[in-house]
Amino acid sequence: MTNHEGQQLLNKLYAGFSAEEKFRDAQRQLERLLKDLLAVADALHDLESHCAELEHKGVEGVPRKSVYVVLGMLMSVLKSHQVEPMNCKGQAFDLDRHEVLDTKKVRGGSDDVVLEESIHGYLWQDRVLRHAKVIISRAEAAPDPVEKESS
Repeated sequence: MTNHEGQQLLNKLYAGFSAEEKFRDAQRQLERLLKDLLAVADALHDLESHCAELEHKGVEGVPRKSVYVVLGMLMSVLKSHQVEPMNCKGQAFDLDRHEVLDTKKVRGGSDDVVLEESIHGYLWQDRVLRHAKVIISRAEAAPDPVEKESS
C-alpha cells in the first residue's frame, strides 16, 4: 500500500466516523427535544385535570375541550416520532421502566403492582425515554378470623 492509498483509506474511515458521530449527536439532540415536549404534555395533562375540576364545580367557560385537542395534537406529534406512553397502571413493577414514589397497602392484593402513575413514563424506539414515577402495591394480610371473633 502506498502512502497515498493509506491516506485515502484513512480519509474514508474518518468520514465514516464523522458521519456516525454526527448521527449520534443528532439523536441526542432529538432525545432532549422529545423530553422537553414531555414536560409540555405533563403541563397539558395537569391543565386538563384542573379544567375538569372547575367544570365539576360548575364554572362556565372552562376551555377543557381546547386543552384536550391541543394535548391530542402534541401526543400525535410524539407518536409520529415513535414516542409512546407506557400505560403502567395494573402492570407488574419493572425496575427498568418505573421509579417508585410510594407504596400503598392493598388487602388481598399482590406486591409490586402499579396502582397509579404520578408521572407518565414514555418509550422512544422501544427504549425508555422517561421512567414512569409510580405508586405500587404492598400486600396486606387479611385479618385472622379467629382474632376477629374474639374481639
